[in-house]
Amino acid sequence: MVARMWLKPLPIQFLDAGYCTHPELVPMRNGKWKSMTFPSMFVVIEHPSAGIMLFDTWYSMRFLEITRRFPGRIYGLTTPVFLKPEDCAHHKLSKLGISPNDVQHILISHFHADHIGALADFPKATYWFHEKGWKSVSKLGRWRGVFRGFLPELIPVDFLQRVR
Repeated sequence: MVARMWLKPLPIQFLDAGYCTHPELVPMRNGKWKSMTFPSMFVVIEHPSAGIMLFDTWYSMRFLEITRRFPGRIYGLTTPVFLKPEDCAHHKLSKLGISPNDVQHILISHFHADHIGALADFPKATYWFHEKGWKSVSKLGRWRGVFRGFLPELIPVDFLQRVR
């Protein structure tokens, strides 16, 4: 009999950060015009050596501010977002005893505004993403960005200095 060494599972939690609504036919091939609710989920991972990581950040109060004025308002009108301050990632993490400065890494799945809405709330995090994803949006202006689901104003001013 061979002895097996079992690894302790990493503490991973799925948390919500508000939600949006959208017509069912947008994400579903045979969907209807009726409105559907899409919860916005992010993941917090407590890695034993790399520290606290987030997979995406979802919405933030900053996101709501940006989508109150044009051209971001177009995003807000087509995909209404429902968010209270206590729904934001930094608030949810504080309930777990994690401060925004404790977040060491943010894994960005893609650059749609709903996935990067709270990047600026975590001032010490290093950003990880696929280079092609960034290149596809990095040169878009505010107007063109909106039509691709990207709001450039959500990118922190020191973003490129914190990229891996």
